[in-house]
Amino acid sequence: MMKIFECHEDFEFGTRMRARIKSRWNEWEQPLIILSFALHPEHKLTKFNSIVDLSWTHIGQWLKYYYEAWFNCKPTSILSELIKYKREIDLYDAESFKQFKRNLVDFWESTEGVGPELARAAIRVHGICINSASVKCLWSSMGLLHTSHRVRLQVC
Repeated sequence: MMKIFECHEDFEFGTRMRARIKSRWNEWEQPLIILSFALHPEHKLTKFNSIVDLSWTHIGQWLKYYYEAWFNCKPTSILSELIKYKREIDLYDAESFKQFKRNLVDFWESTEGVGPELARAAIRVHGICINSASVKCLWSSMGLLHTSHRVRLQVC
């Protein structure tokens, strides 16, 4: 997106849009966004080729940090599991992923036997709601449940 707005014919508009993207990017927890791509078997780090300083070492550091923060224990094998994933060893290959019709959670659940810590972290990363749509839907459903419950109570 940055490259599109960099070459936009309306220079002022392109400059404003790049500034907005940068400010939004700074508000997000960037390592989690990058982890979500890295832990997607079809993407891994291919979407970040232009970021010279990003490597699997960074991914490993972030995985260790978040694993400990989420699960209150230090990981013992997550880095070796990450290397297997990077090299597509065992169930981490593209053919295995295709069997799940791009269902990330099912794919990662299937790898728990070969990489329990990586699977646990990946399921957590891919379970994070990235927008408010699901929250609004949940509140809407809860409102309907609450409303119908109140109606039943009043009728009785």
